[in-house]
Amino acid sequence: MPPMAALVLVLVLVLVLFLVLLLFFVGLWGRIRLTPFVPLITIR
Repeated sequence: MPPMAALVLVLVLVLVLFLVLLLFFVGLWGRIRLTPFVPLITIR
């Protein structure tokens, strides 16, 4: 495998991992952030 292809492969893997972690943390933070508002919405 040429070094360039290996570098591109590593970059793609890092980017995918970063996006997955970002989505996970945003979802977790959003769930924690929205939890206090859920009873207010259900009361209305």
